[in-house]
Amino acid sequence: MIRRLVFLATAVSFLPSSIAAEGYTSGGVLHPAQAAYDVNYYDLSFDVAPDQQFFTAVSIAHLSILSPLDSIRLDLVDTFEVEKALVNGIDSQFSHQEDVLMIGAPLDVSEEMVEVEVHYSGHPPVAANPPWDGGFTWERDSSGNPWVGMSSANEGGKVFFPCKDHPSDRADSAAISITVPKGLTAASNGVLINTISDEETTTFHWKTRYPIANYNINFTIGKFHREQKAFTSVSGKQMPIVFYILDEHREKASPHLDMAMKMIRSHENYFGEYPFIEEKFGLVETPYLGMEHQTINAYGNQFRYTELGGEPFDWLLLHELGHEWWGNKVKAADWADYWIQEGICTYADALYHREVAGEEGYHKKMASARKGIRNEKPLIPKRNASTDEVYQGDIYGKGAYLLHSLRFIMGDERFFRALKQFASSEEFTYRNLVSETDFVIHFSSVSGVDLDPFISKMTYTTELPRQIVKEVKRNGFDLSVHGVDWLPVEVRIGDEIRKMYLTDQPVRVRASEKPVIDPNHWYLWRGD
Repeated sequence: MIRRLVFLATAVSFLPSSIAAEGYTSGGVLHPAQAAYDVNYYDLSFDVAPDQQFFTAVSIAHLSILSPLDSIRLDLVDTFEVEKALVNGIDSQFSHQEDVLMIGAPLDVSEEMVEVEVHYSGHPPVAANPPWDGGFTWERDSSGNPWVGMSSANEGGKVFFPCKDHPSDRADSAAISITVPKGLTAASNGVLINTISDEETTTFHWKTRYPIANYNINFTIGKFHREQKAFTSVSGKQMPIVFYILDEHREKASPHLDMAMKMIRSHENYFGEYPFIEEKFGLVETPYLGMEHQTINAYGNQFRYTELGGEPFDWLLLHELGHEWWGNKVKAADWADYWIQEGICTYADALYHREVAGEEGYHKKMASARKGIRNEKPLIPKRNASTDEVYQGDIYGKGAYLLHSLRFIMGDERFFRALKQFASSEEFTYRNLVSETDFVIHFSSVSGVDLDPFISKMTYTTELPRQIVKEVKRNGFDLSVHGVDWLPVEVRIGDEIRKMYLTDQPVRVRASEKPVIDPNHWYLWRGD
């Protein structure tokens, strides 16, 4: 997900029955009733009426029961009316209030899947400031065709379907069917299985066979031109890269996909094969800025390119693409570790700058990140956190700077090996969710050094190390760092840069002028 920025967009036309999605959050302490089951599969069907900002839907969730329960607890916002609920095909009593759907169904542990079917309809919440304050965005393109976007990263999938709205569980796969007025297209996750049309509507049947978080399930509706190219991965496998672009912008699609392919190749060098190689890399033009919807990333930057390494460059395309590894493949089990997804993804942006513009471009990108760090709140304020409790700008910049510092501490060979392993190893990817503890153990193991004191200080506190350079006599200076046990640092003495290990015990050096600790800004320092 992108950092909150000022973005001018056309105003959403509200219907009287529309309700803004402000106030919803996701995660927190997992309710015991939801800890009693895992979601294996979502099968979702939506019949969307853009002119009425309304849809009817059927949701079928396949669950594994982990411990006995009296009722099934799902999250679904109250703007929808639930018509009926069935468990294994049998009508069940239910209640729907305070954004919770409770379905009566005494269940014991079983090897068989439990099928929970919900029929519902209504006006979904309208996004107040997408994608940060998410929900549905109902727009029209310049020709007057409906253009519908949806975002729910911070709110969770409950703003459009009944789900277990918690980061600790994601479905192994999902099917998404969207019925729209004829002439429109619905782009979604995974592979397009088929389309079925009648005189008035077209239904698009999509399916992903990869694990997917509820907020990554998505669809966008519009009058789209579909542009497709073939991409060959570092592994030699081929996949389609696809752009569902407004018809009026179709000439921009091909160069935009070329740019995307260059970015994917760069990321594969650092993080391994593109994570969803058996399906696609997809883009869809949206009436809001953007979002990392797995295999169908939202793009709304309006092709406002800058320049990097003498070539056109789109920062939004790069950042959301990076989330295919960091957030969609590697995902935190607790929103407390939101920084893993956003911080490493932001660091991935800097690594692309390194590929295109060299080390100078990399350090320029990290200098820009450093300027934006406020360090007013810890990256991890608590465990079992909600999105509202952890989402702030520093999960991007300070999270990225943590990686930047680790690169120097560990050295390039070990650091980049650890980073690629974290993005590639089965224990950290797809079905296996991660935590800050996993990150610390893995990077410490590869480095051969206990990195926990440094990483914990950077994530759980706002305390930064302080550097001290004290002149003690003519041509003599004492160097030390306080607030950490030790740090390897660069020290510039005259025209020479030395690498030294500093603690709170002063190290004396001879110099004709005041030495400079960390001249290349590998660390964040108190007072910066």
